[in-house]
Amino acid sequence: MRRLAQETLPIAFTGAAAVALTAVVSLASFPPAERVAPLNATAASRIPDAEIAAGVSLTHILRPERTLVSKVVQTTMGEEVGRIAAVALDADGEPAMVTISLAKTLGASRASARIAADNLLYLPKRDALVTRFTEAETASLIRNGE
Repeated sequence: MRRLAQETLPIAFTGAAAVALTAVVSLASFPPAERVAPLNATAASRIPDAEIAAGVSLTHILRPERTLVSKVVQTTMGEEVGRIAAVALDADGEPAMVTISLAKTLGASRASARIAADNLLYLPKRDALVTRFTEAETASLIRNGE
C-alpha cells in the first residue's frame, strides 16, 4: 500500500482507482451546494463542488483518532458546525462514528453530536471536514439521540 501526504494530514491510497472512486463517491454522496443553499447563504461562502469532489474519505486518513481531533467541520455551504471531539474506530480500525463538539450551544451547555464517519469528507485544501448535513440537521441528532 502506498502512502501519500497531502496538505497537513497523511493519507493512504491503494492506487489511482481509489482516488477516482473517492471522487465519484464524493460527488454522489454530497448534493451540489446550490440545491441545499439556505436563503441567507452567499455564493462566496459555498464550498465549490470541485473541492468537495477532491475530498478524502475518512477511511484514507492515517490514525484518524489522532489526526482529525480538533479539525473544523463545515456544511457544504461553508457554515461551521463545530470541531471533531473524538473518532471511534470499528473492529478493523476504520473510522465508524465521529463526535462533533457543536459550535453553537443548546441552552446553557455545550452540546455534541455523533454521526457516522461516512457522512464526512476531509478537504485537504481547507484542512477541515465537510458534512452533507446542515447545522440544523446536525443539531437534531442531539435531540433525537442518534
